[in-house]
Amino acid sequence: MSKFLLVLMMLFSLGGSNRLDIDFKELEVPSFKEFFTSARSTYDNDDIVGYLKIDGVMDSLVTQTTDNSYYLNHDIKKEKNKSGQVFMDYRNEKNDKITLIYGHNSYKNIPFVNLEKYYDKDFFNEHRYIDLTLENEKKSYEIFSVYVETDDWDYTKLKFDNDNEYLDHLEKLKSNSMFASDVQLDRDSEILILQTCSHLKEYKDYENKYLLVIGRRIEVNEEVEI
Repeated sequence: MSKFLLVLMMLFSLGGSNRLDIDFKELEVPSFKEFFTSARSTYDNDDIVGYLKIDGVMDSLVTQTTDNSYYLNHDIKKEKNKSGQVFMDYRNEKNDKITLIYGHNSYKNIPFVNLEKYYDKDFFNEHRYIDLTLENEKKSYEIFSVYVETDDWDYTKLKFDNDNEYLDHLEKLKSNSMFASDVQLDRDSEILILQTCSHLKEYKDYENKYLLVIGRRIEVNEEVEI
């Protein structure tokens, strides 16, 4: 049996959890596009747009639809599920410098449950890289900021009037971090933001509290190699 067929069987058996732990370089397929085409067919879901992985922390298929509400309570098979599904902001387009990805972490065995381990400085230092695989490229990011936001939603902004405004935005994201980072940011930096709910005790009285794990792309324009 080919590795490609084996992965498809694994996809089907995992159902809503979609924790795959795939090494794409080992797949015997002509292109990542074929993998995603088959995944969409397996789950009967054309919203599948990517695969997100942090080694030793999490991995998940990523969906995107026309709003940021649907996948809060629907799974990868579009079935009602309070665990939801990891999804990309509906506003995101291919050439955006900032990509936003959301997911729940309130239940066991869902992809973002381990993100709250980033409150620990040693964990932060030991798990610094995020991979986001799309149909035609793999993007890698180095995490430079981790913090909890309670009332300033500017981090969700995707469009900026000029480069200076964009750079100011990035520097704000970096300065808010719980931990210092030597990652350098500039007006060309591409950013990935992972958002999930925070359960830190010091934020229990806040109505809204979101953990943000933020990385800068370190392999710009990497072409897919099979």
